[in-house]
Amino acid sequence: MARPPSFDRDQALADACDLFWRKGYNATSVKDLEDALGLKAGSIYGAFGNKEALYAEALALYDAAQIARFKKAMAAAPSPLAGVAAYVRSIGEKFGGDTPRACMIVKTLLEAPETAKSLQTDARERLDHVRSLFAAAFEQAVELGELPTSTNTAHLASRLQSNIVGLLCVGEIHRDPARTRAIAEDIALSVETLNQAPA
Repeated sequence: MARPPSFDRDQALADACDLFWRKGYNATSVKDLEDALGLKAGSIYGAFGNKEALYAEALALYDAAQIARFKKAMAAAPSPLAGVAAYVRSIGEKFGGDTPRACMIVKTLLEAPETAKSLQTDARERLDHVRSLFAAAFEQAVELGELPTSTNTAHLASRLQSNIVGLLCVGEIHRDPARTRAIAEDIALSVETLNQAPA
């Protein structure tokens, strides 16, 4: 079946990303995709390939948005630690109403089926990349004297990523924006006060 003249591939991908993020790979049926995108299965697969290929594109879109938010926070901040803290606060602020959701990348890693190992590999590589961005921010903080030269930036990056994943899970489980923002604030403060820790 031909795609409708008004077909907007970018919007369809955004809609698919939203659906996959909410329901996950396994729980999203072809009918769900048809309803969310306003397209028949043949049109969806004609534009994106199979379900796994569509999910991979949706995951890339999600990842790009998170990285863009991080880079924006870093660019606007007066220092690396302030930028990292601002990014964490931005995560807390986005929770509200029906929006709380766990990290789509982590959800992919946990629930992608054995028949879609490429999605698991993709998710793992994306998590590694995000952690490397955090490590680079902490390394910059060392270079600028915000943190001592003895700082284990790789450890700080892993700890931050773990804290953020936990924060997103809290938002998903409790659906309490105030609680989520409070935890985000605690994490942000712990980053800001790293330069006050004994060397």
